[in-house]
Amino acid sequence: MHPAPPIKFHRPMALLVLVPLLFVLACGTSGEAVEPEDELGQVWEAWRQINGAEASPDSAAKPDPDAVVGSTLRSLLDEAGVLSYPFLTDVGRLRGQVPPEVPDELADVWRALVLHQDRWPEVERSELVQTTILAMNEAAGTGDETGLVWEAWRRIDESYAGTEDLDPDGAVSGAIRGLLELSDAGPYPFLADVGRMWDRVPSGVPDELADLWRGLALYQERWPEVERSDSVEAAISGMVAGLGDPAAAFFDADSYAEARNALDESLKGSYPGIGARVVDQDGQILMFPFPDTPAESAGLEAGDVLLEIEGEPVGGKTVQEVVDQVAGPQGTKVRLLVERSGEPEPLELNVFRGTIDLPSVSTQLAPGGIGYVYISRFLDNTGEQVFEALENLMQYDMLALILDLRTNSGGSAEAAADVAGQFVAPGSVFLNLEDRRGDRREQRIPEDMDRLELEQLSMVVLVDEATIGEAEALAAVLQETGRAVLMGAGTFGSIGTYSFVELSDGSAVYLPTARWYTPAGNLLGTEGVQPDVTVLYDPEAGGVSGESQFNRAYGFLNDQLPPFR
Repeated sequence: MHPAPPIKFHRPMALLVLVPLLFVLACGTSGEAVEPEDELGQVWEAWRQINGAEASPDSAAKPDPDAVVGSTLRSLLDEAGVLSYPFLTDVGRLRGQVPPEVPDELADVWRALVLHQDRWPEVERSELVQTTILAMNEAAGTGDETGLVWEAWRRIDESYAGTEDLDPDGAVSGAIRGLLELSDAGPYPFLADVGRMWDRVPSGVPDELADLWRGLALYQERWPEVERSDSVEAAISGMVAGLGDPAAAFFDADSYAEARNALDESLKGSYPGIGARVVDQDGQILMFPFPDTPAESAGLEAGDVLLEIEGEPVGGKTVQEVVDQVAGPQGTKVRLLVERSGEPEPLELNVFRGTIDLPSVSTQLAPGGIGYVYISRFLDNTGEQVFEALENLMQYDMLALILDLRTNSGGSAEAAADVAGQFVAPGSVFLNLEDRRGDRREQRIPEDMDRLELEQLSMVVLVDEATIGEAEALAAVLQETGRAVLMGAGTFGSIGTYSFVELSDGSAVYLPTARWYTPAGNLLGTEGVQPDVTVLYDPEAGGVSGESQFNRAYGFLNDQLPPFR
C-alpha cells in the first residue's frame, strides 16, 4: 500500500476551480468526449464481462451495480489510505461529461478514478486499474480463486525490496514449477502446450503473468481432481520461491497466524512460567531448572522426571504440550509430581509462576582487564542486558572490550540499536531503510537510554559467517564510525527487513520490504560485512582461549594497553 497522504478538506472555492478542471479533462476544450486511455478501458471491459454481456443464458443473476460500485470505491479509498469523507462527497460534486465508453452504472467509478489520479498522481495507472477490477470481481462474486494469485503478485510488486530487481519470468517459472510438482508432472509437454494457447487473457491479469494464467487454465483442465484452492496456493508458493530469496515464503491463512505469533514470541526477552528446560528422553519428560527461577526455588532439580501436572499424568504428551500446560500468568501456582533418583516416593512440588528472563548475553573478564561480552541474538531486552554486563565489567576496572557477535542470528533491530548506543553517540543514525520505491527512512540510536561513558574504550568486534541480520548492521556501524576493529570472517550477508504482506483471504507472503544502508550509505547486501583483520577459526592449545579468533583479538587489545596495569 502507498503511504497515506494527508486528508484534504476542500472548501467550496477550491471546488469551483477543481470541477471545471475535471470537466476539461473529461470533455476536452471543444466539448467533445476524450477517448479513455486503454488502461481505463480494461475496467469497462471487465464490467461488461462481469455483468453478463458475454455470459450464457444459464448464468447466475446479474450483480447489484450499486454494491459493486460501493465496494470498488472503498478499495480506491484503501489504496489512497484515506477516509470516505471528503473524497466521496467530492466525487458526487463532479459534473463533467462521462465518456460514452463508460457504462452508465459505473459513472461514479470513472469520476473516482479521475479524482484519485488528480490527487495522487504518484499512483501508477496500471496499479489503479488492477485494484478496481479486482474489487469489482470480488464484490460481484464472479472472481474465482485464481484472483488471489494476481493479488499476491501485485502485493509483491508493491513491496519487494531485495538486492536484485524483481524478475517476473522467475516468478512465473517458479509458479508453474509449483503446479507441476503438485501433480508430479514434468515440464514437457505442459509448457509447450501453454505456448500454443492463444486464449484472450482477462483484463484483471497482470500482463507479465499472462503465461501463468494460461498455465493455471490448462492445469485445471488436465488435473480437474486437484482442488482449485490447492493449485492457487501451489502457484503462489512457487511464485515466491521464484524470487530467488530462500527466506521468502508463502503462508496460508491457517499457518500465517501461527508463523506471525512464533516470530513475535521469538523476539521476547521474557516469558511467564516456572523457568525450566523440558526434555523428552526415552519416553520420559525430564526437567532442568534454570538458576534463580521459581522452579529452582520450589526445589526442582536437574533430571527430575515429571509424572503429573495438576494431577493429570503427562504420559503420551509432547514436550510442547507439557510446556503449554506448565506455563501460565505470573503469581499463579502449578502443582507438579516428579520422580527423583534416590527418593523412594514421588515428590509433589508447588511452583509459583514468575516472569522468566531469557539470557541473550554472557560475559567474563579476561586477564589484564580485557572484558568479553557475547550476544547470542537480539531479543527485546538485550540492550538492557548488555548495559548491565558492561556496568558489571566496569566495576572490575575493564580497560578494553571484545564484543563477540559470532553465530548471532539477529533479531530485534531496536535492541541492536540500543547496543550500538553504548559505544556511539545517542541520536546518530543506526540504519537507513529503503523501500521498494526508493524512499528512505532513518533508524536512529535512542537519545534517552541508560548508557556508560565508553567512548575511549578500545574495542574489537568478532564476526563470522553466522553473524546475521541485525548483528551485521551493528558490526557495520561500529566499523564505519571507527569505534571498533572487526576481526574474524566475512558475515552472512543479509538483505534487509522482512515483513508479512497480507492478502485478502487471510494468507500472507513473507519477503524483504526494506534494504539496509549503513550511515555512510553502503548497502548491506549478500556480500556481508568484511572484517578489518581476517582471522580463520582454528583450535589453539596456547593463549587465553582455545581458539584463534579470540586469541588474536585478545592479543591485539593487550598490545595497546600498558604492560604494567
